Amino acid sequence: MQLSKLFRCFLSLCFYTIGKAFENQLLKIITCALMILFALSAVYDILNMYNLDETIVYVLVIQSIVFGAGQIIFGISLLGMKNQLGTLIQVNGIVEIIVGVCLASVVLATAGLFLLIPAVIIEIIVLYKLANK
Repeated sequence: MQLSKLFRCFLSLCFYTIGKAFENQLLKIITCALMILFALSAVYDILNMYNLDETIVYVLVIQSIVFGAGQIIFGISLLGMKNQLGTLIQVNGIVEIIVGVCLASVVLATAGLFLLIPAVIIEIIVLYKLANK
């Protein structure tokens, strides 16, 4: 679980670089916020690894809402770059928003986690295409 959060931090760092290169302030802010959230979540998980009490439900709900809101803002910031980077970034932004809505609704969080897989794949493709420019 911690490796996936580390990987998401790495992806966020890459998108921070994109935001810096294309002067997208919202993308830079949300990627920094997401990196901090992923790091805090990983530290919390490590510290409470053997502590399985009833508060874990509340923590998971709060994390789902917070990360969902972050995904929505991240998707909106990607949509703002569609004129510069084309339709793939637009598709990525839309998928990120859908994932964020699912996570933030808590009821659809499981669907959001499954939709996160194609979202990350599209992110990797976007980064690959931008690296080859």
